[in-house]
Amino acid sequence: MPPAQATAEAARLQALQSYAILDTPAEDSFDQLATLAARVCQCPMAVVNFVDSDRQWFKAAVGVPFKETERAIAFCAHALSGSREPLVINDTREHPVFAHNPLVTQYPHVRFYACVPLVTPEGLALGTLAVLDSIPRHIKAEQLEGLRILAEQAMVQLELRRQKQVLADLVQQRDQMHAELVVQSETLRVAGQVARIGGWIVELPSLQLNWSQEIAVAFGITGRMGSVEQILGLYLPPHRQAMQTAFENCIRHGTPFDLEAELVTPGSQHFWVRTTGQAVRDGEGCIVQVQGAFQDISAQHQAQQARRESEERFHLVSRATADAVWDWNLHTDAMWWNEGMQTLFGEPLDQLPSDSTSWTLRLHPDDSDAVLQGIHAAIDGTANHWSDEYRFRRRDGSYAWVLDRGFLIRDLQGKAVRMVGGMTDISAQKLADLDAQRDAQNHAELLQVQQRISSLDMPLPEVLQLVADTVLRQTAARGAMVELLQGGPSWWRRPRPVTMCGPWATCWRWTRACCGLPSAEARPWCVTTPRPRAGTWPPCPTATACGQ
Repeated sequence: MPPAQATAEAARLQALQSYAILDTPAEDSFDQLATLAARVCQCPMAVVNFVDSDRQWFKAAVGVPFKETERAIAFCAHALSGSREPLVINDTREHPVFAHNPLVTQYPHVRFYACVPLVTPEGLALGTLAVLDSIPRHIKAEQLEGLRILAEQAMVQLELRRQKQVLADLVQQRDQMHAELVVQSETLRVAGQVARIGGWIVELPSLQLNWSQEIAVAFGITGRMGSVEQILGLYLPPHRQAMQTAFENCIRHGTPFDLEAELVTPGSQHFWVRTTGQAVRDGEGCIVQVQGAFQDISAQHQAQQARRESEERFHLVSRATADAVWDWNLHTDAMWWNEGMQTLFGEPLDQLPSDSTSWTLRLHPDDSDAVLQGIHAAIDGTANHWSDEYRFRRRDGSYAWVLDRGFLIRDLQGKAVRMVGGMTDISAQKLADLDAQRDAQNHAELLQVQQRISSLDMPLPEVLQLVADTVLRQTAARGAMVELLQGGPSWWRRPRPVTMCGPWATCWRWTRACCGLPSAEARPWCVTTPRPRAGTWPPCPTATACGQ
């Protein structure tokens, strides 16, 4: 099929589908047209048929025993050019196209055929109104004219049928839309009651105000109509002036408004309401109405007020405490610090990063991994609090020991969304604890040394060397010297860090042991100074350790 012909055929089939006639039940209007056609033309057979892509289908038939045939053998398939002229074949046996058609050579043995195409207003042929006979014959002019009139009536019936179907579809859509609007209206009404929302309209220029039942019920207002001044009078100063200005700007310039204000109802009840309004213009652009909505937001306003007061209390408490208080938004990573950050660690608040790096980058490198692992385990788990001790860098580069405690705030699904805590400087306590621990270790070590000395198994030089090594290790000095004094002049002072006991207490001579020197060189000298020449020994302080 040539491209142009294929395009025309596609348009014809689309038009046929638009009438939705194929495979529909029998209808009296079309049956009557077929009967009249047979009688007018005095033929035993008549059909109203439509040609689909691969078949011809009979909507109405007289004297024809089947409902459809293949399109390849359909007579009317040759009358689809779009012409409204009738097609008449007096003797099919004499026609070069139809002589061997199965409908001619076999039952019903068609010998005579006449049809008028059923053509749409757009010039597309859908099918035909045809009459047939099993014997050759000629059709009279008045019979052919009657067949043409009946074909036009068939098209009228098709158009009426399609319009009726379109109207039925529109009615169905209207009913469906109406049902949906009813449901939506009811939903909005219920939502309005729950959310305490109602609508209002001001007619211009009369300034007549109409409001919905929801407004009347929610705010205890009698009736459904009133004046603008009546409603504006319910707002408390200074909200009243702001509302009046916004309303006038909307009337004059079409400026929409959305304001929150406090009002008092005729029943002396106080409400916080959100009032919105916008201008409605006619076809010429003139403002003819102002319409809007009221919403009771008293509960939200109270909640916001309570939150503001809570935030104020939080900030006052954070300023009163000596701790560095922090507030960490786990969703945005924003982190807030109070003045304690500057007080304890010397870090100005305006120079801190706004996120959690203000904390993580100041952790001691040796503590960072363990601290971060611990806090994220609490965040990702189900814990409600977290605490840890670690070193935190001050602005001058030194580190403070801190005790950090945080409390987790979770949403309804249990996910942590916020963490609030405080950081206490425990450097003095921590250093004192470390010194006490170190002193205890040193004391234990000295007891072990004393026990070894008391055993009398070690020579005196080894004893003195052991004491000097122990003092060096405990004091972290660079040199150490031990003096054992007994029986000397009263002005000699006994060294305090090491006390001898047992048989050494009866010794009448004194001996000095210098760390790193042979026992034969008992002359005192400070190991931190160069060794002197003979006869020029400098005096050494009478002390156990020399660190200078």
